[in-house]
Amino acid sequence: MRSQAYGTAKTMLCESLVRACVIRYLHRYEGAQAADKAIREEMSRGFVAMAELAALLYSSDVIRWRQFRTFSAKSSGM
Repeated sequence: MRSQAYGTAKTMLCESLVRACVIRYLHRYEGAQAADKAIREEMSRGFVAMAELAALLYSSDVIRWRQFRTFSAKSSGM
């Protein structure tokens, strides 16, 4: 990931969350096939937990996490 300029944990987390949001968007507006394709593309780039992160981001538990810090602490245990 360093070769792609993702050298810090914070940068990696932020970039992973952006990509997970894109996957959720694709799933909602373009369908499961588009989302699955995006997941495969991200995995080929080294973002291996995109399916899990996208699912976690929009799980029913996300409503409980009032602050992003709480969500990021929970998601770091993936």
